[in-house]
Amino acid sequence: MEGGVHPRYRYADPNDFYIEVVCARPPTEQMLQINEVAREGDTKHRLRVLYKELREGIWNETSAPRPVVPVENLATDNLDAIIAAAFEAGHESLRAGEAPLFLLFVKNEQAFVLPMRDLHSDEQVTAALAAWAAENAEDVSVCVLLRFSRRRIDRRTTNVLVARVLQAQGGEGFILAEELLEDNGLYQGRGELLFLGWCENPLISPSTTT
Repeated sequence: MEGGVHPRYRYADPNDFYIEVVCARPPTEQMLQINEVAREGDTKHRLRVLYKELREGIWNETSAPRPVVPVENLATDNLDAIIAAAFEAGHESLRAGEAPLFLLFVKNEQAFVLPMRDLHSDEQVTAALAAWAAENAEDVSVCVLLRFSRRRIDRRTTNVLVARVLQAQGGEGFILAEELLEDNGLYQGRGELLFLGWCENPLISPSTTT
């Protein structure tokens, strides 16, 4: 991008070069919007951005439905314990080098974890929870969707684990977050859960609220 080209390619046009991004997962909609880059002020030369599978067929593998995993030894009648279990599972994902994104829910007094994907905004989370609840809400008493995100905390934007907590017998859902501290690429939680506000609760049918 700074104009330096190996002598072997001195006769090539700058527009003949491109950037290839190798991905283990299919590129998101936001990524696909970046299809070329250029130096600031350069309206003549562009580098195309292409996306490639890390390994042939891996995008189809990551798109396959992920299994629901039962959670043992969890007090499913204790909301605080369920929330704590969700955040602890999030920390386990971070320690494994993964960005946590899953739904922990209790159905017929048994807890389960459902891995999720491609939820990059609050709007996408709201839509995903509504779609999931429309098909699975029967006999679900509580669910917690937890993900890695960036939020504005105390007038600064920081990394957090953020969770939406929904109860079938409650009113509105609510949002909790734990600020993360980064040290050499490793994340540690502050240990304090912050209340960020209320949210829609698709576990409650219209007849429940009237």
